Amino acid sequence: MGKLQNMPLLSRFLGTAVLASVIGGMLFSFERGHSAGPPVMQVTPASLEMMQVLRDEHGLMVNMVRAQLATERMN
Repeated sequence: MGKLQNMPLLSRFLGTAVLASVIGGMLFSFERGHSAGPPVMQVTPASLEMMQVLRDEHGLMVNMVRAQLATERMN
């Protein structure tokens, strides 16, 4: 009997949720009359030297983490 009494409230809630969802979907999909422009800035690829610096830094970080793990295992 309790479920039947809550049914109108549930139906109203679901109806409101569906209506809000439809309105929100329409607002988000509405095209505002302008297209996306070109990217703000052009990015140049990193040089080979910079990529090597990045790899070296990553290698140092890996060595540091491994040393820290080895120290923690000893304790």
